[in-house]
Amino acid sequence: MKTFTSPEHFTFTNHFNQSLLKSRIAMMNKRKSSWKAFGKYGLFIASIWMSAAFTKPYREEVQKIIVQKVPELETVFTSTQTSPIVHFYDFKLAPAPVSTAEIASTALSDTLFSKTPYVVFQNNRLYWVLTPKCTLQDLANIQDEFRKIGWNFSVDQIKFDPLSHFITAIDLTTTWAHNDKKSQCQSRIDDTNKPIAITGGSIEIAKNFCSAGRSYAAAASLAELTKKDEQEVNHWIHSHRYELLKREYQARIKAITQGKKVSFSEFKESGFNYLCQTGARNQIYFSPEKQLRIESFYREALFIIDNQTSTLEDAEKLTINNLYAVHCYAWYDDENSQIIKRAFAIFTNQSPILP
Repeated sequence: MKTFTSPEHFTFTNHFNQSLLKSRIAMMNKRKSSWKAFGKYGLFIASIWMSAAFTKPYREEVQKIIVQKVPELETVFTSTQTSPIVHFYDFKLAPAPVSTAEIASTALSDTLFSKTPYVVFQNNRLYWVLTPKCTLQDLANIQDEFRKIGWNFSVDQIKFDPLSHFITAIDLTTTWAHNDKKSQCQSRIDDTNKPIAITGGSIEIAKNFCSAGRSYAAAASLAELTKKDEQEVNHWIHSHRYELLKREYQARIKAITQGKKVSFSEFKESGFNYLCQTGARNQIYFSPEKQLRIESFYREALFIIDNQTSTLEDAEKLTINNLYAVHCYAWYDDENSQIIKRAFAIFTNQSPILP
């Protein structure tokens, strides 16, 4: 009976008089931890982790110690592990297979830059042009550009006008030598006393094949350059016609005299007007009808009118209105300084080479 009446022997009954209930109520009423407490933990972890950063080989050991002391932080360490970096690559379609020679030559032509406007690298080709306005420096620069692709640009002969402003004759050769094989393109231009015709060509770098003619026109900049140079040369010739013709006559007289001493007199518009107004005579004079007259001691001279051999009779048919200039030449004997020959070079207003 004592057993049955003792409450502690009945497990299905509530023991409200036990201390467990008090402890639960106390925990329910207990004040929750503030964020400052968590901040202290964070500062503690950060200080330890910063110290461990300088001792990288021991970082894992430090991490284990921290986890042992505060097991709840294990998830923090596992979540802060550095994720592997993922690389993304762009995919491109593979180009069609090409030969090694084509790759090398294409890469070469794409990277080459010409230092002269008379050469252009374009579409795996070297385009070149030669105009009468090219200078010796231009020719040297063209030669340098040819060397970049293993070619030679050789000028064997060149001539300029008497004033050295444009090319009148040239003999050039372009060659390529490789593996005992030669490819050659030769051009000979010889328009004496006139500007050379524009010439040029192209070289296919991959095949080392050259072509002459107007293939240079495929490069737009060269086509524009040729037009520009041609216009400039024609304009210059028009404004310097008399000077050019005068030099040509003097060169012709020099060839006739064979290096002997030569005297020279020149009459132009102002001189003609003076002779007509005053009636003065100086190797030449004018009749009352203003026709040209030659002094008697010059009547056996050599007469050249507009670059053509002529006669005294044709010279005295000219009037002051027909004349542009008259040159009087006399050359002497080396021994006694006696005049042995005289010549007249007459330029008319109808001369095709004068304005």
